[in-house]
Amino acid sequence: MEEDGLQNNPRAFDIGKKGFLSYEEYRGYCLSILKQPLARKKTGNRIQYDDIEFGSCGVEIDGIFDFLSAGEDHISLATLEKAVSRLEMNISGEDMAAMINMFDSNGLISRELFSKSFG
Repeated sequence: MEEDGLQNNPRAFDIGKKGFLSYEEYRGYCLSILKQPLARKKTGNRIQYDDIEFGSCGVEIDGIFDFLSAGEDHISLATLEKAVSRLEMNISGEDMAAMINMFDSNGLISRELFSKSFG
């Protein structure tokens, strides 16, 4: 499967390959494709791949950056680990470091770089 296909494929976020996404996995998937997740009350805790919907309000890149950077000037491994923990996702430190290093070999992603990449 192509790399772009994985990013847009909700199955890639199905930890344990259950055949559906938990609400936390759904939130992580939404964040990865810069879409607004619906509230848990609207989706429930078990979301089928074909039933995935998104909120109608626009995604604010600055808000996502602020979440991933914990309000700091850069996204670092430490701030990404905090964000992943808050999303209740199980991603290894090695995988998170690889994500950071894809954007910047110094381990810090600036707001400008983040906006250019996802805005």
